[in-house]
Amino acid sequence: MKRLFYSVLAAWAVLFCSCGGIGGGNSGLPTNNVDYQMLSDAAELGKVYGVVMEKLGDNIHYVDKVRISISRPSKEGVIIKENAPDEFYLEITHLYQHDKKKLYEMSYSNESGWYSQGARSVEVHGRVDVETFRLEDEMFDMSPLTAEVLSKIVQDALTMYKDAEKYSYQYVEDIEIEYGMVKVCISGKLSANDLDKKHYYKADLTGAAMR
Repeated sequence: MKRLFYSVLAAWAVLFCSCGGIGGGNSGLPTNNVDYQMLSDAAELGKVYGVVMEKLGDNIHYVDKVRISISRPSKEGVIIKENAPDEFYLEITHLYQHDKKKLYEMSYSNESGWYSQGARSVEVHGRVDVETFRLEDEMFDMSPLTAEVLSKIVQDALTMYKDAEKYSYQYVEDIEIEYGMVKVCISGKLSANDLDKKHYYKADLTGAAMR
């Protein structure tokens, strides 16, 4: 599949997707305290996966992007926020079923719950024939990615990059499912100098590692 050459426009229409909707679907997602190691736990990751599948519904065949992430504002980043709790964030973007020229995005955070401003238009960039461009052709089918395969990909990433001697802690910071592949970010704090370091691992939707 081609890489995407479009961006979401700043302006959007407030429309709502009938499949899954914004309300509900919180079972399995953190609401208060976030365990920053949750994405490396197969059971916890499986719960998040289940929510993603519920929200996508029939749109699973026309996915633009799914992102699952953990933020540690009191431990990492340019600006450290003392005593700030760890945060969980989930973003799901798919083709809008009522107008295939638009994308529909919904997001969830443990602080704010579900949020969406509806369907958005896109803007095409790069060497693309705008006369023949079809947004639906740029989507990917996420159905081959099962909860078991996603967990395997995460564990493969941890196996490759986890090093208890070098790091004071490490965790799965980010999982991006986009362009028909999964990218896992393993983040950690180096024991020697207290600096942050990230590693990235890529696999296709069947779990096979990619360079």
